Amino acid sequence: GAALGLLYAAGTPLGRLARLFVPAALLLLAAGVVAFLNVGGPQVSGRDEFWGQPPLYTASLAWLQLGLFLLFILLLLRLLDFAAAPARERRMRRLGFIRRFGRVSLTIFILEGVVATALRTGLDAALPGWNEAMIWVFVFACGNVLLWHLIIVPWERAGFVGSLEWVARKVTGKG
Repeated sequence: GAALGLLYAAGTPLGRLARLFVPAALLLLAAGVVAFLNVGGPQVSGRDEFWGQPPLYTASLAWLQLGLFLLFILLLLRLLDFAAAPARERRMRRLGFIRRFGRVSLTIFILEGVVATALRTGLDAALPGWNEAMIWVFVFACGNVLLWHLIIVPWERAGFVGSLEWVARKVTGKG
C-alpha cells in the first residue's frame, strides 16, 4: 500500500501501477484463499476467538484483506484520479460523504478503538452474544459509521477544530 501511494505521488501512470500491483494483489488473494482453505476456517475456542486462531488463519485473513485493498485502491484511482475532468468532478461531488471521513481519518483511526469499544460494551450488556450472528456484526459496523457521520457533519461546519489533522496543520504552519 505504501509503495503504491509513493509511486502514485511520484506521478507514475495508471497502466504501470496496474502492471505492478494487480499481480501482487491477485497473488495475495490466491495465497489467502489457499491458506484459509488449508486451515479450514476459524477454530471456535472461547470468547476471544480472533487471538486464539492458528497463525495461518490470521495470515490468510490479512492476505485476503491486503489483496482486496490493493484492487480497491487501483479501482478508485482509475475512477477518480485518472478519469477525465468532468467525470472526476461529478464523481467527487457524489462521494462527499466518504471524502468527509478522509479529512479526519487520522483522528478517526486514533479514536476508533475507544468508540468501537464503548459501542461494543453497550451492545454486550444489552444483547449478550450479539456478535455471534453476522447480521448483528454488520448492523454494528453500520451503526459505527453512522455514529461517526453524526460526529463529523457538525464538526466539519466548525472546520474540524481540535482534530489531529487540524493540530498538525497548526504545528506545521500549512493550511
